[in-house]
Amino acid sequence: NMMRVMWSVGKVGLKNDDVEALFENISRLAPSRLHLFSSPELANVLCGLAKYCEMSSQVPIHHSSKQLALLVLEESTPRLVTFNTQCLTNSLWAVAKLELAGEAVDIFATVCLEEIHQRMFKEISPQGLANSIWACAKLLVNLRARINRETD
Repeated sequence: NMMRVMWSVGKVGLKNDDVEALFENISRLAPSRLHLFSSPELANVLCGLAKYCEMSSQVPIHHSSKQLALLVLEESTPRLVTFNTQCLTNSLWAVAKLELAGEAVDIFATVCLEEIHQRMFKEISPQGLANSIWACAKLLVNLRARINRETD
């Protein structure tokens, strides 16, 4: 399915014009189907986008991929309670890596961090904790930069 393609391409680091066209097409098709995605699939879409953008030096990401990422956030936020710890930490990492910003991102990050906090000493791995701390720092830096741009 679409999610597996996005995650796989990002994971192996493929990058060329065909991959870009593939991501553009998936970004147009996926929004109408996001409600069918499981929690791990939603997390994997974000991670796939983040890995792809990281490998292809596409940060900030293309408009269609950014729109897809924001739609995934909106679909994911009310379902974060169903995400396992790995999905939570990977999703938070991906949002920071994609340099997403805005109210939906702030709400997603806050709810995600609340869920991580509740599970921190029961389930979270050292890597998950490290990724979450990095993501928080990155999101804070991005927020401060956005505020500075708006006040200048």
